[in-house]
Amino acid sequence: MGDAVTAIDTDDDTLTYTLDGDDANLFDIHEATGQIALGEDAGLDFEARDSYMLTVQAEDPQGASAKVTVAVAVIDVSLGSPVLDRYDANGDEAIDRNEATAALTDYFDSLVTEEDVLEVIKFYFSS
Repeated sequence: MGDAVTAIDTDDDTLTYTLDGDDANLFDIHEATGQIALGEDAGLDFEARDSYMLTVQAEDPQGASAKVTVAVAVIDVSLGSPVLDRYDANGDEAIDRNEATAALTDYFDSLVTEEDVLEVIKFYFSS
C-alpha cells in the first residue's frame, strides 16, 4: 500500500485521480482515493535509481482539475543480516547461485561458520 494524494473539492464532487509522467507506468493509483502503489510488475532497485517523479491529477466531473508533482524515494534495504549482505555481491537484495556457491566455498576453506553458510543457503532456496 502506498500513500494517498488527497484533494478537496469545494462543492463536494467526486474526484477522479490519474497518474502521468515518464515514471507513471511503474505505479498504480486508485482512481477514487488517490492511493499510489507500486505497479504489479515493477521492481525498484535503489542501486540503479533512488527516486522517481510522478504527476498526480485530480479531476471533478465538470472537468476542473489540479495537478501535483510527487517524488517517490527508494530506500536501500539490506537483506537483514551481515552475512547475507556480505554475500550479496551484486547488491540486488537477493542471493543467487553464484553467491550461494561463494558462501559454500568459504565454508570449505574455513572462512565462515556452518551457521553462516546455512543462513546463506536457506535464503537462496527461499527466494
